[in-house]
Amino acid sequence: MAYLGIRERRIGAITVIDADAEVRIGLKFGARVVTLSRAVQSLLDDGRDQILVNLEQVPSLGSLGLTELVSAAAVTNLKGGRFKLVHLNETVLRTIKQARLLTYLDVFDLESQAVDSFAPGVSQTSSGQTS
Repeated sequence: MAYLGIRERRIGAITVIDADAEVRIGLKFGARVVTLSRAVQSLLDDGRDQILVNLEQVPSLGSLGLTELVSAAAVTNLKGGRFKLVHLNETVLRTIKQARLLTYLDVFDLESQAVDSFAPGVSQTSSGQTS
């Protein structure tokens, strides 16, 4: 099974996961290789429940990638957290639209819009995606 690589960074209480386009056998997360949903579960276990996934370096998304995104979003939502996506190119956005997931996943064009959307009182279902 091949996965995308990820890097983690923080913006205040928000954890940003930067996915890259290099395909690997598993995701390197700390010292372990795990799936995206497992990495998100680890963040949630640490009390980090505001998660933003940056897909800027991801050229396309297949069924495995969609499954990982939905699983990560679902586990975050079940734990009372918030899960959002940012910087989707047209191909990735089209794939998410075709899978009819745009209403389920919060998608934003700009990282600043996505970060601002985590503020208290901002609707979880608002989308900054204009496409």
